[in-house]
Amino acid sequence: MNDISYTYTNSDILILEQIGEFIKEKRVELNINQDSLASGAVISRSTLSLIERIRPINYIFD
Repeated sequence: MNDISYTYTNSDILILEQIGEFIKEKRVELNINQDSLASGAVISRSTLSLIERIRPINYIFD
């Protein structure tokens, strides 16, 4: 198993904020709920919520 660690920098956080805000704004503009969008993106609703709220998501690499 590989140990991959990463420290977020200010520019990373800014990019994540912009992506999260864009996704949420478009979802609301198109009147799509989180469940529908998450299903279409093949992710869980809780993952989508984390993305929209700008929370880091941990990925597991084998």
